[in-house]
Formats: sequence, structure tokens, C-alpha cells
Amino acid sequence: MHNNNKHKDGYNFEELIIDSPLLTKYVIKNEYNNLRIDFSDYESVYNLNKALLKKYYGILNWEIPNQALCPPVPSRVEYIHILNDLLKKIPNKNISQSKELTDHITITHQVDRGQIFKDIINQDEYYYFTVCNPPFFKSETDALKASVRKWKNLNRKGNLKNLNFGGFANELWCNGGELLFIKRMIKESVMYQNQVYWFTSLVSQKANLKPLYKILNKFKAKNITIPLNIGNKKSRILVWTFQESNE
Repeated sequence: MHNNNKHKDGYNFEELIIDSPLLTKYVIKNEYNNLRIDFSDYESVYNLNKALLKKYYGILNWEIPNQALCPPVPSRVEYIHILNDLLKKIPNKNISQSKELTDHITITHQVDRGQIFKDIINQDEYYYFTVCNPPFFKSETDALKASVRKWKNLNRKGNLKNLNFGGFANELWCNGGELLFIKRMIKESVMYQNQVYWFTSLVSQKANLKPLYKILNKFKAKNITIPLNIGNKKSRILVWTFQESNE
């Protein structure tokens, strides 16, 4: 993990419980008598995230819709640190280091499911980077199969109607799955190549990299792939740009 990631040494459950007593319900001991949570249980991950955000980032009232996709905080913090390293490669840019960014955040809903950047990145708008956690699966069936495989790997029985990782339909699956979604993003990024410096996306399946490299080369986009490994989960971030960078 990144040297600046506050979670690189694991979780201090004793301290987290002091700040967030409700977490006690979800903390268990493993065979070595160490404290942990059941990461296959949605409520456990949700309450761990809530405790982490409160203790380390001062976010006191974090809520998401029940059963919405809830990835562990450390992996998303890792993504942010990687982006921060990428920002240093942008030449001649004066990037604000202000910790008070609340007044500079705008949420825009993409109403057209067939588009990603259109009507989100407007004329005369410029961004240092984009971030994406694409839908992984091609269908609900694929998502359920993945959940069942995970239950089996954990030697546990899961409810086929419940995805152990949570998530709504539009968060988890789309036509063509992860590969087609990122391909669409790359094609659209060509139109905004002068308005965005770094385009980035998580890529869950390593096998998808080769066809993605092919389309990036077609559009002459410079690209790098950065490992994103948290615990036993191995992923990566695909990064591309059409502009010059400081290597």
C-alpha cells in the first residue's frame, strides 16, 4: 500500500470501538485471537467504513442507501493517493492543497445512460483527472455467480438473492460489463482530451487490460497501469492521457 495510506498497517479495532461503540457488534476474533470483522458481511463492512471515516477523516454523518455498493475505505484512499502522485506529473500546474473543498464540490447526474462524459464535462471546463469504479458484470446472473464463488471460497453458504458485496443494478452490471464500459469511456475521452489531463478507471479483471491497451494505442493515448492491491484482493488502475507529462 501507499506509504501515505493511513490504513497500510491494518485496523486498530480497539481505538475504532472507542470512537464508534456500535462497531463492537461486528468485531470478532480469529483463530489467532486477533480482532477482525467478517468482510463477507455487508453490515460489518458498512459499519467499519463509518468508523474509519469518523476517526481518520472527521466525517461524522456518513450514510448511504441500504445495500448500496460499499467498498472498504482503504482501497479508495489508496486510489486517491495514486491520483495525488499523478498530479505531480502534470507540468506547469498550480494545484490547490486546500483541505476545505466542500464549497468547490458539485454533483451532476448523468441522465443519459448511453453517455459518460457528455453534458457532464461542459465547454470551457477543465479537470486534472477523472475517477471511475465501473460496473464489473454483464448481468445480474454474472453478479450472483461471482457472489456464490466468493461464498464457496470462504466455505460459507450465502443467500443467492443477496450479493455479499452489496450494490444496486446500475452500480454492478451493464451491457458488456466492465470491458465494454471502459471501452466506451476511452472512445468518449478522445472528445475531451484537451479538457482532462488524466483519465482513470479501476479494472477488476486483468484479462480486460489487453483489449483496453489496444484501443488506447489506436487513439494514441499514453497509458500506464498501476497495481491496487489491498489484502487478498488484487486490482489495478488504468490511467491514460493525450497530453504531455513530467515523467
